Amino acid sequence: QKMNRFASISSNILKSCRNLPATRIGYISSRGFASVVPSLDINLTDDQKEFQRVAKEFADEKMLPFASKWDQEQHFPVDVLRQAAELGFGGDTDVYLVMVRTGGPGPKGISCVMVEKGTPGLSFGKKEHKLGWNSQPTRAVILEDCEIPASNLIGAEGQGFTIAMSALDGGRVNIAACSLGGAHACLELARDHIKVRKQFGTPLATFQSLQFQLADMATKLYASRLMVRNAAEMLDNKTEGASQYAAMAKLFAADNCFNIADSSLQMHGGYGYLKEYPVERYLRDLRVHRILED
Repeated sequence: QKMNRFASISSNILKSCRNLPATRIGYISSRGFASVVPSLDINLTDDQKEFQRVAKEFADEKMLPFASKWDQEQHFPVDVLRQAAELGFGGDTDVYLVMVRTGGPGPKGISCVMVEKGTPGLSFGKKEHKLGWNSQPTRAVILEDCEIPASNLIGAEGQGFTIAMSALDGGRVNIAACSLGGAHACLELARDHIKVRKQFGTPLATFQSLQFQLADMATKLYASRLMVRNAAEMLDNKTEGASQYAAMAKLFAADNCFNIADSSLQMHGGYGYLKEYPVERYLRDLRVHRILED
């Protein structure tokens, strides 16, 4: 009798569900699913929000539409980077800061010197063919009988290792921030894809297991962003121990953001493996972030 009552209750529940509007079956509505991607501007000041807005608009207009073409052609968009530099977002350079040994063994024997482009003895190896970062050329820097004037010394002699480590702190935060951007894009791509992709006539977004995965991805992204922004603030404020927090933020963000990209590709199924879909490019580009600045 208990089993019969249970079967009757289950049958009634199923009949009720069939009569519900489609938007209420399987979806976490505006309370969750539609806003699963964490906001970019949480706890930012008005100035920081404006800086972020200008950067995103520039990237959306000048970079994103051409990213796939640049990747395939291994094109380095110098002109676009110069436009970004005019807005305060970096650029290209004709000088190189090189760590060279000017003293005995150990870190105190290393100095930092500036080598200008075109200096006799400065040359470059072949262009490397990489898994990702294809629009960023990578070559070996070769110094052969390359004489540098003493005036090109940066800091004092023997300070090179200290300078390099100081730059590494900011470099780790920068690489972690790049990971955040790629993972954010991959999360949006996954969310949008499973809304329209159907299996057995039903959108993948109705499957609770995928909703859980999206929630996990969003949580990893949010936690990574908090760690990266906290590390950046500590570096700006010259907080004691900031180097360790920058390293932890880079480790956490690079690992978790790559996992977000991988999960996004998996949600795309076979489509994710095609170059027509940008998620595979994000995955290739994010992989090296777990190697750089370590």
